[in-house]
Amino acid sequence: MNSLKTLLLTKSLIVAAIATSGLSASGVAMSAAAGTPDDGVRCRSAPKTYTGSLTNNKFFCKRTQGFTQELKCNEPGFKNNKFIREGSGGGGKDVCAAKDRSYPTGVPLTGTPGIDYIFFAVDNAQVNTILANQRQAEATANGLQLSDVDARVVSSEIDINNTGSEDKLKVVIEFSVFATPAPGGIFNGGPVVTSPTTSFVPRPLP
Repeated sequence: MNSLKTLLLTKSLIVAAIATSGLSASGVAMSAAAGTPDDGVRCRSAPKTYTGSLTNNKFFCKRTQGFTQELKCNEPGFKNNKFIREGSGGGGKDVCAAKDRSYPTGVPLTGTPGIDYIFFAVDNAQVNTILANQRQAEATANGLQLSDVDARVVSSEIDINNTGSEDKLKVVIEFSVFATPAPGGIFNGGPVVTSPTTSFVPRPLP
């Protein structure tokens, strides 16, 4: 009877030793250290904050930002003849005027559209230039290669200011980058990954 109690006690001690030593009945279990795959991934928080989302079992890190740029009169027959206007309705839109035509603010917008003046329209070439420049700027700011940053135009429009300030081209861009390992932070554009100073080595039971 005493030998049975001793056997059961010995088995209990072995199970406890296995549990506290990182072993399991099915084999050796390595300790989970910081910077390992089971920590998961997360989106960058610097220099810009990216938001994570899960779609169709895919994890994305994205952010959007709006950019504005000055409008220029480049159309033949209206080149470099820009007038900043104010007022309600079409009267507040800036225009490019034909040669020898003048439309300062407060003066009625007379004449024939397309002949005497034209309103600004979204210039796709200008939009594409903004997109390319901002994608490169995003990669540089994050310390990434250009191929590590995707960018697409969400919207583009003429932002009209009716108070006499200059109208602008407004482009909203969505950026996408790869997630970074957790729990490391972002330092100088790259992930900070920590690792254990010593590896776990199973020791035989006494």
